[in-house]
Amino acid sequence: MPFAEFGVGINLLSHTKLLEDPDFSTAFQFGEFLGAGLRFGARGAWEVGVRVQHMSNGDIKLPNDGLNFGTLRVAYRF
Repeated sequence: MPFAEFGVGINLLSHTKLLEDPDFSTAFQFGEFLGAGLRFGARGAWEVGVRVQHMSNGDIKLPNDGLNFGTLRVAYRF
């Protein structure tokens, strides 16, 4: 069974820096994601999906480098 997902929310980071870049400047971040996938197998136990996410502080404080990333997920529910 195919599915789509999306979300908007807030994130509280434990660190505001990832190595050298980006610099988030605040631990409080806004986040959005969009994804799609497929559930299959007995009782939909298997799931494969992809997701694109964005995180930034919405210009609350500069710099506001933000971060975009994608994920690939394979899951089994038992």
